[in-house]
Amino acid sequence: ELREHFLFVKQERAHAAAKRLLAIENPTEVLSMAMDGTDQLPKGLPQFRTETAAEAKYSERLKIKFTVVKIHGLETVVYDHLANVAGGPNLQIEVTQRALKRAEIHLGRLPNTLYLQLDYCWRENKNSYLLNWLATLTERGLFTGGIHISYLPIGHTHNECDQVASRLSVAVRRKTITTRARLRDVIRHTMRNVHLETIRYVADNKEFLNPGQKDSWTNSKFNRINHVSKHRYYRIQHTIQGHIELRTRKEATSDFWSLHKLLRKKPLEPTGLTYEYLA
Repeated sequence: ELREHFLFVKQERAHAAAKRLLAIENPTEVLSMAMDGTDQLPKGLPQFRTETAAEAKYSERLKIKFTVVKIHGLETVVYDHLANVAGGPNLQIEVTQRALKRAEIHLGRLPNTLYLQLDYCWRENKNSYLLNWLATLTERGLFTGGIHISYLPIGHTHNECDQVASRLSVAVRRKTITTRARLRDVIRHTMRNVHLETIRYVADNKEFLNPGQKDSWTNSKFNRINHVSKHRYYRIQHTIQGHIELRTRKEATSDFWSLHKLLRKKPLEPTGLTYEYLA
């Protein structure tokens, strides 16, 4: 059983690597991004090289968290934000939108297909809000080849974002950092090929997607997605009939995608556009 498990994890990681390589080799057709949050300043700011008993308590310091985005073949982006920007769907959507905008600036336009490799965390990445927000992108005519979201198996979610987080840890370790400006200077000096960006505000996409934020989603034009935890692969597509459909599967090696679920309660009018679908 252990050997079968290791083989399964190896296949899942190989599938993630194949999508990453596909995006690097075909940047005009495929965009691949990996994202993960990290906390490399557990005591907050200010941070001092040596600790003393007279230091400020943790509750009196600025708490800063990071979100790392690897836009494969293009760049690495690190977003920092204070604790007043709560982690959750709104933050994840904000980071995704900013990363897509940076990719559009680099490439001139967004490719036809999007691959997202996310951490297995229901609060931020595996919920109806993020999936339905991604559906609004296809609703507007983006990513006609589909949006593919995947999650590595629990306990084996380490990816290239964790490597960047490790370098962040080394950058700030045992250094006196008293301000956010000093923090950014330290990171830039240690990680020269990383773009830094500060998030001060996020849009309330939860309210936009689900007015009133009822668990039943009765006031929303989108449907609530049930049993999100059962699957690790999602595919969102906008069909020529005007539907936004969601298909799922449990493993990368499975050829079977679940029967489609309509995300939008009322289909859009047929657009007349042609769409391509990639496995």
